Amino acid sequence: MKRYVLTRYSGRRLCACFENNICTKLDVIDNESIIGNIYVARVSNIVPNIHGAFVNLSPDFIAYFDYQDNKPIFLNDKKNDKLAVGDRILVKVVREAFGNKRAVVSSDISVRGRYGVCDLSGRIGISSRIEDKAKKEELRSVLKECLSESGTGFGYIVRTVAANADIEEVKAECYHLTKTLKDIITYAKTREQYTVMFETLDLETIFGEDNPERDSEIITDLEDIYDKIISSGYFDNVRLYKDEYELCKLYNFDKWYNMATARLIHLKSGASIVIDHAEAMTVIDVNTGSSRKSDFLKTNIEAMDMIMYQLVLRNISGIIIVDFINMGADDTATLLEHIELAVKKDKVGTHFVDMTKLALCEFTRRKVKRSLREQL
Repeated sequence: MKRYVLTRYSGRRLCACFENNICTKLDVIDNESIIGNIYVARVSNIVPNIHGAFVNLSPDFIAYFDYQDNKPIFLNDKKNDKLAVGDRILVKVVREAFGNKRAVVSSDISVRGRYGVCDLSGRIGISSRIEDKAKKEELRSVLKECLSESGTGFGYIVRTVAANADIEEVKAECYHLTKTLKDIITYAKTREQYTVMFETLDLETIFGEDNPERDSEIITDLEDIYDKIISSGYFDNVRLYKDEYELCKLYNFDKWYNMATARLIHLKSGASIVIDHAEAMTVIDVNTGSSRKSDFLKTNIEAMDMIMYQLVLRNISGIIIVDFINMGADDTATLLEHIELAVKKDKVGTHFVDMTKLALCEFTRRKVKRSLREQL
């Protein structure tokens, strides 16, 4: 069972996920996140050579909209489907602004609950991690009934957490999300530009992409966070910590924060890994340290396991290049087999691309939110 500890540390409010007393994920609790928010946006500029447009979500907040990959949902009267300056369109924020990059919005409108996501696709999807065929069929049947009754043509994606949920709870949430999305589409046409039609659920700003199980243990000394979690009614095991001894010290946040932010990570074998961040990629170097040549395969395997742990802990995404210790052909083949197995364990989605002629291993990892480094 996972344990989530939410507390203040080093001037920030953090959420740490523990499994078997090891911190496996560290996130900043972001009460100002706008990912998932739905707006009535105004098109302020069109750049044909990149098939993009800039839209205002408010008078002073501009986001990027790719009209080649997104069919605009127009809210004003139009005689054609061509995007023009001044158009009001319905958009959802899919990526927040960071650095010198603007926020990105999409016309892929959806609303997310605990057990599922209601969207405009018209299809029913079931998480591939739900392996019980009978449960899948039951979920599909119930959702088909809900969507048919709504008469909207909406689609629905069932999340993994629904596998152990009461079917009536899933059904009730489907009705609620379907009505919510229908209301957004209907009422947006009568709303002024810059209107926020939907705001992300508070739980998403607390747990991010994580979706704790109902019986997960949640401990916090932050009263406002405790109130939000309790009011959601989703969890059975939530405790407000009131002891004098600080919660961050009880769970050794010094150790885990350093583990999640340090450039140099020492391994038990005597070797180490160095994590560097460039604009376009993350580069990880495996150093031999005091590791013996006869143990290089064992060291590289240990390094790979630590690298996967760090990718999840820090939520690193994008292009990742790893320079392992050079070995012979047979040991390299064994390492590559281990790499293929290791990346499959990542629920977010890490893909091993190839090993280059310079013996550099190329990976990509799906971006679901800002990395811990970007959050900090």
